[in-house]
Amino acid sequence: MSRAVFKDKIFIAGMLAYLAFVGSVWALHFHATIPDLKVTVFDQISRPGERVAVTAKIEVDGPGPFKRDKEALAVEFAAAGATLGTATTADEGIAALEIDAPANKGITWLRVTPVDRGSYRLAEQPDGGALFVVGTETPIIVCDIDGTITAGDEWDWDTLVRSEGPAALPGAADVLTLLARSNAIVFLTARDDGLLNRTRAWLDIKGFPRSPVLCRDWRLGSLSKTGEFKTRILTSLMERFPNLRWGIGNTAGDCQAYRAIGLPHVTLTESHCEGGAVRCEPVKDWTALGAFLERELAGDGGGK
Repeated sequence: MSRAVFKDKIFIAGMLAYLAFVGSVWALHFHATIPDLKVTVFDQISRPGERVAVTAKIEVDGPGPFKRDKEALAVEFAAAGATLGTATTADEGIAALEIDAPANKGITWLRVTPVDRGSYRLAEQPDGGALFVVGTETPIIVCDIDGTITAGDEWDWDTLVRSEGPAALPGAADVLTLLARSNAIVFLTARDDGLLNRTRAWLDIKGFPRSPVLCRDWRLGSLSKTGEFKTRILTSLMERFPNLRWGIGNTAGDCQAYRAIGLPHVTLTESHCEGGAVRCEPVKDWTALGAFLERELAGDGGGK
């Protein structure tokens, strides 16, 4: 048996043992307590009047950070006190409802509630999930979160989940708030969707403009594929929004994703600019970044 095959078998055995442990903890937790249903309403972006799917994820809250996707559960989508419709959760606990976006630009706040929660309790649902209607004449700026607007790119679970979160980089909130007056800001992060509610709360506390936050579902084998995830989301945005103007990031993965769709971008790490046909502008801090984008957006329609 080769060393590589042996290591693979050890890894698989370890993962099976870990999953068995988690399953045991789940069983004990379920029988000892009445578990909560956690609702996460995802942000969505649309053009005025566009047919769009609004989505939410339902999970059964478990011990510590562990949660289980809740499938085959009917939920009701509502906005401004009016029912939009019902949908049933499918794979990964996701429920999706197709609606017609409002004809006017703005924010429609969404709320999702289980139709019949059965023996589960309903965890408190924070406000946050929304449909953002953006016109094609409004420039869109995509911005990363960790290491781009937060102090430090290396974060840990305790910092994100059990404390007030990381510090914000000086000037980041002020610059993005100013840009949001005449541009649409979209936050694109590789954080897991389980952190979406806390991420939106952190952005609000730190004074960032309320903007759509797009994240991913962490899966075994996908944790290192940040660039691929962001490229996929950016490609979808570019197909629907030709007014995508600039990207902001700090890692090689960010720059790789922006280059893949031909999007000019600004990076807080100079070494990630590789030249080529797609413009990449290194800056030292958010003061310089704000001044640069203000000139570019005013001067040539976004640098394209």
